[in-house]
Amino acid sequence: MIRDLLGRKGLARQSIVVMILKGLGMLLGYAVTILISRQFGPVGLGIYSVSYTTIIVFAHVASLGLPVAILRYMGQFSGADDLGKRKALYYNALKIIFLISLVLSCALFAFAKDIGTNLLGDPYYSRVLRWIALTAPFFTLNLINVEFLRALNRITLSEIFRTVFISSSILLILYVSDESSQFLPVIALSVGILGAALLSTGRSLSEVWKLKAAKGSEFPIKEILNTGTPLMLVALGAYFLGNISVYLIQIFEDTRQVGIFSLSLKLSLLINFALIAITTVIAPKMSG
Repeated sequence: MIRDLLGRKGLARQSIVVMILKGLGMLLGYAVTILISRQFGPVGLGIYSVSYTTIIVFAHVASLGLPVAILRYMGQFSGADDLGKRKALYYNALKIIFLISLVLSCALFAFAKDIGTNLLGDPYYSRVLRWIALTAPFFTLNLINVEFLRALNRITLSEIFRTVFISSSILLILYVSDESSQFLPVIALSVGILGAALLSTGRSLSEVWKLKAAKGSEFPIKEILNTGTPLMLVALGAYFLGNISVYLIQIFEDTRQVGIFSLSLKLSLLINFALIAITTVIAPKMSG
C-alpha cells in the first residue's frame, strides 16, 4: 500500500517535471525563432527553418525507427537475466545509425550543390547542406541516447537533452555573438546539437557500462531492423505531412517566404498548445 502510494507520488512528480521541461523547451524554441527573425530577418529564419527541418528528416531516416524500438525492447528486457541484452541493444543501435548516417552524410555532401541550386532554387543552400551533412549524424545519435535514458527512467535528463539543451545553446550563442552572417543560426544549431550528442552519449555509456552481460545476452541486429524499419516509415510520414510545406514554399517561392511562414506557424502553435491544455482538463468532465 505504502509502496504503491510512493510510486504514484513519484510518477506524479516526474510527470510535473517533464511537463515543466516541455513547456520550457517550447518557450525556448519560440525565443530562438523570434531572436533569429529580429537579428537576421525572414531570410535568416527561412535558412534556419529549412536547415532544422532537413536535420530532423535526416535523423528520422538514419535512426530507422530505433528510438521507438529501444523503448519497446528496454521494457521487455527488464529482468535481471536480460540486462545484458540492453547493452547489446544500445551498441547495435549505434552500429546501425553509424553506417546509415555515414551513407546519408556522404550522399548529402556530394549532391549539396545540385539540391541547393536545382531543387531549392538557391545556390546558398549548397553550403548549408554540406554543413548539415556533418551535423545531422550527431542529432541522430542524440535521438537514440534520449530514448535510451528515458527507458532507464532517467526521464528528466532525457527531456533536457531532447528539448532544452539545444535551444538554450542557440540562444546563448546568438546573444553573445556580434556576427551578422545569416549562416550564424545554422552554426549555433550545430553547436547545440553537437553538445547535446556528446553529453547524452557520455551519460548513456556510463549507464551501459553498469550493465553486466550474462550468457545468451546477444541481441541480433536483424531483429532490430525488422522492428525499426516500419516505425521509421510511420514517423517519417507523419513528420513530412506536418513539415513538407517548408520545402514546398522554398521550391516554389523563396527563402524569405519560408521565414515568414515559419514564424506564423510557430505563433499559431501557441493557440494549439492552449487548446490542448484546455481539452486535457475538459475532456474527462465532458465524457462523464
